[in-house]
Amino acid sequence: MTTTYHLDADEISIELLNSIKAMFQHKKLNIVVSEAMDETE
Repeated sequence: MTTTYHLDADEISIELLNSIKAMFQHKKLNIVVSEAMDETE
């Protein structure tokens, strides 16, 4: 299963992390963080 989140860094919260933990219970995860391209430039 793959899930992609598009959000601002300020939106990362313990609730988001708990949601991810609930979706992937007892699984090993790869977490990759990258800066999004600004499409307005």
